[in-house]
Amino acid sequence: MADPSSNLMPGPKSLASRYHKAFPNGHKVVLTDGAGKLCGLNAIVISAKEQHLRPRPYLKDLQAIVDGDEYLACTVASSPEEVKAVTKDNFTQDQLALILKLYGDKIEQPLQLALGKLSQPHLHPTQLTDLSVVQNKDDSDFQYSITPHPQADEAKLLWIHSDNAENAKEGVLGHFSGL
Repeated sequence: MADPSSNLMPGPKSLASRYHKAFPNGHKVVLTDGAGKLCGLNAIVISAKEQHLRPRPYLKDLQAIVDGDEYLACTVASSPEEVKAVTKDNFTQDQLALILKLYGDKIEQPLQLALGKLSQPHLHPTQLTDLSVVQNKDDSDFQYSITPHPQADEAKLLWIHSDNAENAKEGVLGHFSGL
């Protein structure tokens, strides 16, 4: 039976338990292509494959959502300036969560983005070599976050990884990877 306290916005402990259930032996960070500043979309595609989401999205599916009216309506208030500012790359966690939610709506399966990131930012992908598997016994350096979803109690979590680099130095872009 599902824990009723895990509905909507689970606290850190309940989200951590959901992580441990999804990755009982720790996870592996799958280095993800950042070309075109689309690492967030690529992370969703890779994570969907690795976490056995069916039907899984392909990059073209997610880009079609980004180009669609519904994404635009959800990300823009009303002014023409805001329409011009809607990003088509270098997505935030909230934007990726919206894209995943809209994909879930399309396949009639509620999907919710979950993010795992290292507490200490990492600026170089080569640093991930030593950190590519996070074991459950010692994941104190690993933080979990989740983006709200209107059907959170029914939604399947899809986990992606952030290197947290945007918090290391001003002007540095963070990078999302698959899990």
